[in-house]
Amino acid sequence: MLLCTNGMGQLLQRDTTKESFTQLICQTGIFGTGVQHDSISLPGSIYNAVDFRFGWRSRGNGLYRTLYRHPTFGFGFYAATFNRQEIGTPNALYGFVDFPFWNKKDRWQWIYSMAMGLSYNFNPYDKEKNPLNTLIGSRQNAYIHFHSRVNHKINDRLSLSMGLGFTHFSNGAYKLPNLGLNKGSLLLGIQYRTSKEKAFTPNETLPAYNRKIQTDIYWSNGVKNFRPGGAIYWKTGFGINRTWSIDHRYRLGLGADIFFRTGASNPSFRGTGLENAWSSGAYVAWEWVITEKLFMPLNVGAYFHQYIENETRHRLYERIGLRYRINRQLYAGVSIKAHLVAADFTEWTIGYRPGKK
Repeated sequence: MLLCTNGMGQLLQRDTTKESFTQLICQTGIFGTGVQHDSISLPGSIYNAVDFRFGWRSRGNGLYRTLYRHPTFGFGFYAATFNRQEIGTPNALYGFVDFPFWNKKDRWQWIYSMAMGLSYNFNPYDKEKNPLNTLIGSRQNAYIHFHSRVNHKINDRLSLSMGLGFTHFSNGAYKLPNLGLNKGSLLLGIQYRTSKEKAFTPNETLPAYNRKIQTDIYWSNGVKNFRPGGAIYWKTGFGINRTWSIDHRYRLGLGADIFFRTGASNPSFRGTGLENAWSSGAYVAWEWVITEKLFMPLNVGAYFHQYIENETRHRLYERIGLRYRINRQLYAGVSIKAHLVAADFTEWTIGYRPGKK
């Protein structure tokens, strides 16, 4: 499947500031490090994968285009074989962004790429039918990928690339087991420019920076599974934070959360009072502003009140995700809340930012 249509290509070409690309990236590497679980061994394995990508970038001047050296945005399709029937042959649909680190004489380019999307076609854990897969309990999982590559321009249309990548699959603990699947890879790629290179005069002058102070109020919802084959429970959370921008790209701040959950996952816990249904904490916030609309939060926090049945056995928790500004005051997004390296749940978030900016 090549995510490129003539209609979209023509639409992009009519914009005098945009260029469009198709990419083919081949990967090979090792997934996992081997798993030993209840006397069942699932060792790591060699895998092969291929990505088909369609992307575009604007050559026009603008604050974030200039800051990030005119990044490429796009969509992709991923197909892999892990050479293990217990895992399956997953595919994924995703969005990606490529950030150039530097360009060398218009021939060499060093790029950092990140992608997020939805994967499917896994063979999930089943106690009777597939007990060897102790990694993944669901057919659909989040797909998260990072890589760094070097591009070499052959001519005005064609480029070759080589790099190293990392991919993670997880379902955010909505269906256990969820040890996750991690893989490192060597990448080889070819890129074809489907539109002519746009001539432009770069404007390296950035607008004056004005420090901004912002307050966010947000509501998050998700689901969580506490043991394989068990029930799935609803989780919700409310939070508030205050951030201070340190330049055009980054914000720092402080925030607080309160979380609630339904049901009782472990019969050995008999507490039914309000103190056994919630947890709360405070965190340090860092935000990376990618475009005028898109930003990435990263939070590291500590619990004030812990509910052990809610699996808040660790004092610390983390959050990473993406947020999209719907307008000047509303935004929506998705994030993973975790305890160290173990996912707690996937948060689907709607937020409100008081004020006019």
